[in-house]
Amino acid sequence: MKFVLGNVFLVVMAIFLDQFIKLVVVATMPLGSAIPILPFFALLHARNEGIAFSMFSSLSGWTLAAASSVVLLFVLWLWWNTPRNRMLTHVAFAMIFGGAVGNLIDLSLIHISEPTRLRRI
Repeated sequence: MKFVLGNVFLVVMAIFLDQFIKLVVVATMPLGSAIPILPFFALLHARNEGIAFSMFSSLSGWTLAAASSVVLLFVLWLWWNTPRNRMLTHVAFAMIFGGAVGNLIDLSLIHISEPTRLRRI
């Protein structure tokens, strides 16, 4: 039970951080602006009209939501079948799952923002 609750906590925190960062970026940064964090990572206010990094941006919102849901179910299946002793893998799946749920929230609210990008500064 402790194992499951720990994973649920990580997912909830990932969703919260995903949505919180997006709200702060949209409220405080002009579209297109960037704040360097590391030499290879910046906080960037960009619009994402697709799933990840604007992939499949030509699809409609419902189609994107369906595709995201399929990916979410696949990640959940992979996560469920990962041995418990692979803790780092479980943390990674929790973050991926939380981010995917955050994307579904964005699609449902028609508020799509991609605040973090790996890019050369």
